[in-house]
Amino acid sequence: MSDTENPIRDPYATLELKPGATADEVKQAYRRLAKLFHPDRNPDNPEAEERFKAVAAAFEILSDPTRRAEHDRRHGSTSPAGLPEAFVDDVSNSIERAQTYIERMVLPHYARYASGVNAEAAARMLQDLTALADVSHAMGWDKPSLVHRWRAARWARRIGVSLESFPAATISMLVQGRAGSTVIVLTPFAMHRAGFRQPTDIDDAVLRVLLARYAQILAAGHIAPPDTDDGWPETLAAAQALDRAHRSQQWGQRAFYAVVVGVAALLIYAGYAGW
Repeated sequence: MSDTENPIRDPYATLELKPGATADEVKQAYRRLAKLFHPDRNPDNPEAEERFKAVAAAFEILSDPTRRAEHDRRHGSTSPAGLPEAFVDDVSNSIERAQTYIERMVLPHYARYASGVNAEAAARMLQDLTALADVSHAMGWDKPSLVHRWRAARWARRIGVSLESFPAATISMLVQGRAGSTVIVLTPFAMHRAGFRQPTDIDDAVLRVLLARYAQILAAGHIAPPDTDDGWPETLAAAQALDRAHRSQQWGQRAFYAVVVGVAALLIYAGYAGW
């Protein structure tokens, strides 16, 4: 039975030992507790029988140097929140993989819808995210153009990701950075408390959170997912309308500035000619 399959969560506590216990101390603790809770000494006592089984399972882990080292690596606490070092490493690696995937594959795909306030791009990203069971193999499936990659790179420069191990109630938070940038803060503490343990589950959770946050940042609060899937056509239409309105406003401003510059140039030219 592997360590991950063993029901003993803390073999040291089960054997009433500290993590730094020697091999001789492990043997002595096992013999003492096994003798104390042995079924022959505790007939018709289910609790003692369970303790005896737990003691035996804990000894299996701690008496094997390889299994003990693996347990210590995966369950040793090194963060202020008391998180296992291996878990924090898994989350950190998942963030790195998710960022690479999002910046190279996902953002360039949705950059084709970039215009106005990027509401349509964000809405389509959120719509695809809610419809996917496996986000790592279905978003950003095409080869982006150079223009789309350039737009995606501009988005990526505005968004950073930080890993913080302090206790928090939510898995992620948004923090305003410098010059209009935004930092997505991921908190492994909340992920650990929510029950994420396997690397594949952590990968999926991190990727989903980052995709949702990227879309939220791109939308800048202009749109929100509908309450039901039937509401996506209206949400997309509203996002497209926002982008069109913003583009019209931008073109109006540019036309105004062009007229002002043109009039100023004519006045300067007329003054120069008259002089």
